[in-house]
Amino acid sequence: MARKCRNNPINAPQANMIVKEPYAAMITEINLVGGSGGWWIDTGASRHISYDRAMFKTYTPSEDKKVLLGDSHTTKVAGIGDVELQFTSRKKLILKDVMHAPEIRKNLISGFLLNKAGFTQTIGVDLYTISTNDTFVGKRYATDGMFKLNVEMNKMSPSIYMLCDFNIWHSRLCHVNKRVIYNLSSLGLIPKLYLNDFEKCDFCSQAKITKQSHKSVLRESEPLNLIHSDVCKLDGTLTRNGKRYFITFIDDCFDYTFVYLMKHKSDALDMFKEFVTEIENQFNKKIKRFRSDRGTKYNSHTFNEFYNKHGIIHETTAPYSSEMNGKAERKNRTFIESVVSIMLNSGAASYWWGENLLTVCFVSNRVPKSKNKISPYKVLKKR
Repeated sequence: MARKCRNNPINAPQANMIVKEPYAAMITEINLVGGSGGWWIDTGASRHISYDRAMFKTYTPSEDKKVLLGDSHTTKVAGIGDVELQFTSRKKLILKDVMHAPEIRKNLISGFLLNKAGFTQTIGVDLYTISTNDTFVGKRYATDGMFKLNVEMNKMSPSIYMLCDFNIWHSRLCHVNKRVIYNLSSLGLIPKLYLNDFEKCDFCSQAKITKQSHKSVLRESEPLNLIHSDVCKLDGTLTRNGKRYFITFIDDCFDYTFVYLMKHKSDALDMFKEFVTEIENQFNKKIKRFRSDRGTKYNSHTFNEFYNKHGIIHETTAPYSSEMNGKAERKNRTFIESVVSIMLNSGAASYWWGENLLTVCFVSNRVPKSKNKISPYKVLKKR
């Protein structure tokens, strides 16, 4: 009698099932009847899946792999690879580890994996939008009971999830000039980008103040023959380590820059000694000329003794003529503008300016210059 009871828990349906195959999608009969072209969002899918081998730009065949469908059936997985999607908004999205299942009827994008990759998905009344970091990627209206993305083409890219946007690369590269980014794209160091896609950066506009430039001068032909230097601070804010100032040493030949953080202006001599030691040990070079303003930090008795001991000619600017030390002034201004732009963009606390400054210097030394198409780092390191 107990076995025949309708309330017997043995006859109750199981709420959770453990399966060995990866769970691909919640596919209904309505989905199968509708059109199969394009790419469809499936919030019940745990993997990206495609039936078309031609969609893949990288592909690895697989054997004895199956995927479990929403109706408890399994289908064969022929291979796994990467697929690149380009939206009508000209944004690109790379899907990694897409499963190739020839017997499936639709190309499905897992909403779960998009969320996991940091994308924001918004579903409204018959409307689906996707964005990342407040940047719009694409949208689509409901079709045949699902959301079909408006994509154009597939193309290979080495990234896992990469949004190819000019302004995003502008932020990643510490708000450098748009032509520098275009130069990187032309050299194949970053994805293909176009100058017409660049939108004016509001953060750069807030950080920069225009000023008429001065006439250019001839540069030194040999690295480290002439070094420009200046001491600067960022509105007096202390870093987490209590540093208020920073000092820059800039090579006149290829613009390679060294930056050191300081607690006091009087630390300039110690930083200069450290800089000279690094140049001599790492590059087997001797500094011949050193140019700075007429500040007392560079003209103290101990500083002059150090110049004489190492045979360094100290060149100073005329009074109230900061443009004579224009390279250092321009470099400091560029660095400060980049740091302020990064902090405005990221919302970082003001005491992180020191770490941001070191990052800006690191990136600046490794960005190829527009004239010779090579970075100062490669020139100095001879790599």
